[in-house]
Amino acid sequence: MDGGRYVRLSRKIMAADFVQRLQQTFRLLNQQILVASVISVINFVVLDCHGFLKEIFGINKWLPFYSAIHAATNSLAMIICTILVISVAYSMGSKENVENSLAGYISGIMTIIFLFPGDVMTGKINQNILLNGYNAINLRNLLIAAIVGYLVGRMYEQFSQSLTWQLAWRVGVTLLILLVLFIMTRNDWTELLIGELYGLIDGMQNWSIIAIPILAMLNCVMLIFGVESLLPMSGAEFSHAATKNLNYVLEGHSVYSVPAPINIHALFDTYATQGGIGMLLPLVIAVWIINRHRHDIRNLKWTTIPTLFNLNAPLLTNYPILFNLILLVPMMISSAVTSLIPGILILLGWLPSSVYPVSLSAPGLLQGYFSTNGNWLALCVGLFNLVISVLIYMPFIKISDQELQVSRHEI
Repeated sequence: MDGGRYVRLSRKIMAADFVQRLQQTFRLLNQQILVASVISVINFVVLDCHGFLKEIFGINKWLPFYSAIHAATNSLAMIICTILVISVAYSMGSKENVENSLAGYISGIMTIIFLFPGDVMTGKINQNILLNGYNAINLRNLLIAAIVGYLVGRMYEQFSQSLTWQLAWRVGVTLLILLVLFIMTRNDWTELLIGELYGLIDGMQNWSIIAIPILAMLNCVMLIFGVESLLPMSGAEFSHAATKNLNYVLEGHSVYSVPAPINIHALFDTYATQGGIGMLLPLVIAVWIINRHRHDIRNLKWTTIPTLFNLNAPLLTNYPILFNLILLVPMMISSAVTSLIPGILILLGWLPSSVYPVSLSAPGLLQGYFSTNGNWLALCVGLFNLVISVLIYMPFIKISDQELQVSRHEI
């Protein structure tokens, strides 16, 4: 596919009814997203037991009533993020139309059922799912709510017409899509799939230096379309290689001689997730450099701090990244390059493998430094990856901005 056809395809997708309605919903709920972002940063970065700032400054040791404050903030974050998810479903279902408010309410109820953190039939709540999925603003939950709301809204519009076989077929297909979506949003099978994938890739040993960048690019495709990531940023939890390496070092051996130096945690988690999946912190920096004199990106400043600590949902809901095929290209290139560079250096014996676990909210620039126990070359690699990714993003952001201007005029 040539460049012109690819750009036209991206423009067509961005102009689709679902995408336009989704962007309109995010603009409508901008203030709610802002509040959820602030609470998420405080909860996820400052007060969480594995929060980066909490670990660096030992906040739990000197902050009075730390446990009570943490519990209250965690509850508040869950409430606010849940309300935001339901609001997205309502807005997508009702289309801001009073006559369709019933569709909005139904969308909200169905979203609660879809995203229930546990067994829907018994009502038993899985605490791990609840704590990990609702203690911070979550793109996956927002996209599921949007899809459910959109489909319910469409089905409601169909029911308002006279019943025909064609209408019954459309309603049946919509219900089938909702059923498939319900099955796909269950956490049990996704965690099993991710665990098997990590075992397969890490088992390839040094050949995984090729597979990891490819999977990193596939991850970007899934992110653009809001699909669950194949390589989540909690790679150390799934990687047996990372556990084996850590135990090896703790036994007193050198970090340069670990048994599995090339693994997903050492390459992807540590060096290719600055600003979350897709290397989105360089995107923010590139946007600021290119559009620093424009006033219509003022909302972007509220997303910079969450993105710095790898919370990219606020950025993805404020800046047109979702379904934007133009930005998919630099996202894939930067993710692959930033996975490949440390892999080559590790194979050459110049860079130690990332062994030590690091907080998920630690800035991506510092991940390599901390995970190698203070290796300065790892810090330099992180800085180089940041700079090269900014340069990769810049020309594509200019093209994307031009296309967005064309799309606005056409609409």
